[in-house]
Amino acid sequence: MLNTFEIPSPYPAQVGTGKVITRQKVLFVCSSNASLSQLGAAFFRYFDPESSRFEVYSAGSGPRVANRLHPLAAAMIEELGQDSNKIRPKALSEFCNTTFDYVFIVGVEANSAYQAGKLSLPETKRVLVWPFPDPALISPYLQPHYFQQVGDSMYQLVRNLLKLPNFAGAQIPQPIH
Repeated sequence: MLNTFEIPSPYPAQVGTGKVITRQKVLFVCSSNASLSQLGAAFFRYFDPESSRFEVYSAGSGPRVANRLHPLAAAMIEELGQDSNKIRPKALSEFCNTTFDYVFIVGVEANSAYQAGKLSLPETKRVLVWPFPDPALISPYLQPHYFQQVGDSMYQLVRNLLKLPNFAGAQIPQPIH
């Protein structure tokens, strides 16, 4: 069932007529759901704070989904004004009966599994691949720098993507296969 709701039109000629808006379902996938996919989802929510255009989810595709967010990812999510304590890592299998408009594969490991045909995604209309290296897998000494670098890059990608006219139906780059 599609989630729809009535909103008043912002255009003066249509004030009071209302318009039915269908929110697009978006899923971010990385291997553990402890950092990359959580950050992608957080950035999407940051740019759509009222969740008026999108329902955003994240999941881990690997055999060992994390039991908590990486502390540096949690700190970045908090900086966006979101409560990281309300976010829990989830397995991709939790979404097997959900249809998504967009699935973003945001980690190198998840992308490798996807490219090898070993990643079973829920039904989706479009897959986009952003194969970021997982900063949680490098030396703890270097993690703050790499989390910031990856976070900044992902922030820019999400911001620019959502600036596209009618992103939900816009011409966007084809998925990498």
